[in-house]
Amino acid sequence: MCKILNTIACIFFVFSLLSQSSNNGWIKKGLEAEQKLDYAAAAAYYLEGYKANEDQVDLLLNHAHSLRKMNENAKALLAYDQVIEKDKNKTMAEAFFYKALLLKIKGSYEESKQMLSVFSKTYRRAPSLLKRRAKNELVSIDVAQKIVLDTLALEVQRADEPLNSKYADFAPKVFDNTLYYAQLKYDENTKEATNIKQKPISIIQASVDTSVLDFGKPQTFDLMVNNSAYHQANFVLTKDRKLGFFSRCEGRDCALYKTKKTASGWSEPQMLPMTINPEGYSSTQPFVVEVSKKEYLFFSSNKRGGKGGFDIFYAEIKNNGDRFSTPKNAGRTINSPGNEVTPFYNTQDGCLYFSSDWHHGLGGYDIFKSCGPLKSLSVPNNVGIPLNSSHNDLYFALYDQYGLLSSNRPYITASDTQRCCSDIYAFKYPPKDSTDTITDIYTSLEQLNKYLPVTLYFHNDRPDPKTTDTLTSKNYLETYTRYTDLIDTYKKEYAKGLDDTLAQTAQEDIEDFFFQKVDKGVSDLQMFMALLEKELKAGRSFLLTVKGYASPLAKSDYNEKLTLRRISSLQNYVKQYKNGALLSFLENGNIQFKKEPFGEYRADTTVSDNFHDVQNSVYSIKAAQERKIEVLSVSLAQNIETSKAETISSLEVDSLIDLGTLRYGSKSKSELTLKNTGSDTLHIYDIESECSCTVVNEQEFSLAPGERKALDIIFKATKKGVVTRKMQVLYTGKVQLSKIIYVKADVK
Repeated sequence: MCKILNTIACIFFVFSLLSQSSNNGWIKKGLEAEQKLDYAAAAAYYLEGYKANEDQVDLLLNHAHSLRKMNENAKALLAYDQVIEKDKNKTMAEAFFYKALLLKIKGSYEESKQMLSVFSKTYRRAPSLLKRRAKNELVSIDVAQKIVLDTLALEVQRADEPLNSKYADFAPKVFDNTLYYAQLKYDENTKEATNIKQKPISIIQASVDTSVLDFGKPQTFDLMVNNSAYHQANFVLTKDRKLGFFSRCEGRDCALYKTKKTASGWSEPQMLPMTINPEGYSSTQPFVVEVSKKEYLFFSSNKRGGKGGFDIFYAEIKNNGDRFSTPKNAGRTINSPGNEVTPFYNTQDGCLYFSSDWHHGLGGYDIFKSCGPLKSLSVPNNVGIPLNSSHNDLYFALYDQYGLLSSNRPYITASDTQRCCSDIYAFKYPPKDSTDTITDIYTSLEQLNKYLPVTLYFHNDRPDPKTTDTLTSKNYLETYTRYTDLIDTYKKEYAKGLDDTLAQTAQEDIEDFFFQKVDKGVSDLQMFMALLEKELKAGRSFLLTVKGYASPLAKSDYNEKLTLRRISSLQNYVKQYKNGALLSFLENGNIQFKKEPFGEYRADTTVSDNFHDVQNSVYSIKAAQERKIEVLSVSLAQNIETSKAETISSLEVDSLIDLGTLRYGSKSKSELTLKNTGSDTLHIYDIESECSCTVVNEQEFSLAPGERKALDIIFKATKKGVVTRKMQVLYTGKVQLSKIIYVKADVK
């Protein structure tokens, strides 16, 4: 009768049954239906209440929310439009935000982006979390517009009926040759549509031939586990298959249970201890895996100690499931102010897969991948299309040569009827020798250039503070890890002296900076490196242009060396990538770096340079945004010889000429010295300037090996303040190259 959470006709059949209720009655019944996760009924109650009194726009808003939660997105959009039209006082911020969110899910990224930009200006009094979500979604849309340009070499197919029913089918996990999943459906044993009742979610099992991904006839799992008084889902097994875990819910309240295998079936389920199931919170979506000879229980919970909504936790299973270690939060790299759910740890690649509605994705929940030791998981990467869609993609599970997931992405049936809501999808994974992997979002470096720069951020005077070295032994990921360890310090220092409300906003701004800037930089770098490796193995060679920046806390000559150390940390990362997978390419000159150390030359002039004012000069977001390096471009070249690496650094030139203080309207002459330190003649064919206000007396000449030449630079002080002008020396040796020079003056 109804594809669960889909067929809107079910709503209207409810109206006649309840038409005599008061508005308070509608609200009460709507809330009761929501508690039972019966959003179809809730939408009906709220709409009928609104019809009885159209001044209560909040009932229309609740109606729209219920439609959205049951994935009736087109109808929800119309309902949100009605709310926005009636909201003359601009108090219904949620309607505007969720309309923008639904447009993103629809794939209308530009329209969604425009609405989100308007949202931040129009609804200044919106709840703090809603404003943070809007800000985060703006960044997320930029990422989504890049992801959609490429597709992984995978075919994701909806499993055939009867595995996928006309109801909701989700949470698939395979153990041996048996698939366990969950199903939610309605009781249709009545001719009266108004009497339709939601049945409990049940755990279903089916045989599976993993070689061809053929599923047998589904049947209800053990009735000792499937208690009709509750919802049951997410059944998983330990390695020895003697102990099972699952979630049991009553309305919105969920807890984790265990059951033991017996000769006659499964034992009476027992709730896990309070450390995992604290009173007043929900814990759900268990997954069991053995890592380093220890068995762990992963789960999602909104319990205390989290970073936002639902977070991912893990605990060691001890004494065959009779005891558990204190659950550990998977950390801020994984968990966000939003929701992180459906964890799956794959021992083959040492990666945690999970879904999130906060990390940057295509829309709804996206699937992400984070690798490494449990205590230091990497920044998550979006696994890309077609594993992800603009809808909700959850319950990712990866096996030897295939994988499963749940999604409510739309599809067309044989009768040309579009259906949605949770179904089970399967895919075959590429062969192990395939160059296309789950993180290969981009197909070529030519295309990747569209997405640059990749921006990497640093703590103050890092790496290697208080030194004038231009090289470091540290890898960028080392500096990143130590930087993010300081988040609490940044929050405390940045909020110091502010009242409670402003302090909370300041701390949230710091969290958003680290998530939207610092973490995103690492994620972008990882995607970049995966593609770089692929292109190098295809026989190509590259020149990477990297710029460095620093906040104005130190002198320019010191900051220039500091930015070179930061670029050096990136070079070390490339050298150590995948245990030296690219080292031979570096040694053979197939990867070269063009360094442009800026020091503070281009720093924001509003950033404090007062060493004693660390709140603003070190811990402020403005200062933090200046401490970075950027991979600006990637140049493709054929047959680069190792000797050309020498050519890149064979022209020695001052990168900064500081003229000190000048009088407004005056002219200043200074000297620029160039030297050829290589073994080949260099031909300087032009010296470009931003404007005619800074010129040199000679622009074309040659330099023999070892030759030095001094040029005159004329600087016109046409603007007051700290003025920095860029000049570029264009020259050729064995390759065409350039050097950047900055001329700086304090014009009074």
